Amino acid sequence: MRQEFLKQYAKYLVTIGILILLFMLLTQLLASELNPNLLQQFDFAIIAWVQSWITPLLTDSFNVITYLGSVQALIILVIITSLMLFIFKKTWEGILYIFTVAAGGGLNWLLKWIIHRERPDINPLVVESGYSFPSGHAMMAIIAYGMLGYYFVLFLQSKAAKSITVIAFTILIFLIGLSRIYLGVHYPSDVIAGYAVGGAWLGASIIALEVLLRRRESSRHSAERSVIPPG
Repeated sequence: MRQEFLKQYAKYLVTIGILILLFMLLTQLLASELNPNLLQQFDFAIIAWVQSWITPLLTDSFNVITYLGSVQALIILVIITSLMLFIFKKTWEGILYIFTVAAGGGLNWLLKWIIHRERPDINPLVVESGYSFPSGHAMMAIIAYGMLGYYFVLFLQSKAAKSITVIAFTILIFLIGLSRIYLGVHYPSDVIAGYAVGGAWLGASIIALEVLLRRRESSRHSAERSVIPPG
C-alpha cells in the first residue's frame, strides 16, 4: 500500500521535498553567521535593480497588484471560491480550500514570529507593519491562487483553457511577489522563501485533494457495483 502511494504521488513528493529544502537553506542563510553579508548583498542588489524602474504609473499598478495578495483580498477570494464550490456540490473541495488558505496564513504568522526579521528600510513606497520573513503576500499568493488554479485545471475540459489558466495564475503570483520588492516592504529573499514554503504547503494540499478524490471515486464505484444485481 505504501509503495503504491509513493509510486502514484512521487512527482508531488519530490516537488514538496525540493521546496522545503529551498526554504530550509534560505532560513539557514539568514540565521547563519558564516557569511553574514552574502544574503544582504543579494537582497540589496535586487532591490536596487527593481526600484530603478520606479515611475508613478508603475507604482499605481503595483499597488493594485499587491492588494490582490492582501488579507482583505484573500478573504474575499476564499469566500467566493468556497461558495461556488459548495453551490456546485464540491463540498470537500470547498472545505479543503478554506483549510489550506487559513492554515497557510497561520503557518506564515508562526514563521514570522519565530524568525523575527525586520523589514527593509530602503525607499519604502508604502507603510507596512510586522516582521518580514517570509513574505506573507508571496506565500499566500502561491497557496490561494495556486490552489484555485489547480481547481480550474481539474474542472475545465479544454486544454487551451487549462493552459491559459496556469499561465495567468503563474504571472499573477510572480507579480504579487515582485510588487513587495518594488514597494520596498520585503527583501527578495523574503519573497523567495514565501514562494518556497507556500509551494510546499500547496503541494501537500494538492496531494490531500488527489487522495480525497481517488477515494471518493473508489467509494462511488464500490457503491454502484453493490447495487447492481448479480447476473
